[in-house]
Amino acid sequence: MESFNPLWIVAGLGAVTLLIGVVTFIFQAGGWYKNVNSDRNRFNEFMEEVRQDIKKILLRLPSPVATKSSPIRLTDLGEAISDGVNAKGIVNEIADEIIEQARGKTKYQIQELCQDYFKNKYEPDHDTLSVMEMCAFENGVKLEEVRTVLSIELRDRVFELLPD
Repeated sequence: MESFNPLWIVAGLGAVTLLIGVVTFIFQAGGWYKNVNSDRNRFNEFMEEVRQDIKKILLRLPSPVATKSSPIRLTDLGEAISDGVNAKGIVNEIADEIIEQARGKTKYQIQELCQDYFKNKYEPDHDTLSVMEMCAFENGVKLEEVRTVLSIELRDRVFELLPD
């Protein structure tokens, strides 16, 4: 028979201690990993909120083609765009169509009517659209800004045609 060696107990205790240490390390590493991922998720949610807030702020910035004063008027850039697309010529063709819808409306309602027309109803022919796109490109604005210029020019033309 083999004799009992006390080093076996020490080796066994060392192995158990090592095993407990490894298991503890794994649990702690798992907890750390979970916390890091949780922090990443919270950071990503925070960044998405910031993006949404920035978009809201940008939507509130004044248009570079129109003033925020009352009544809304074209800026120098808006005037340049108006000249570039021959806005007065375009709106002269449309004014007769809009004038009947504008009768009996307030000036604000007429302004809204003109904005709605160029935002939702106006479909330029291919050549006019090309001119509008080129003008937007050359002036560093979006096509919507060119439509805003057209809506202001149309509003002003309707005001000229309607008696107060």
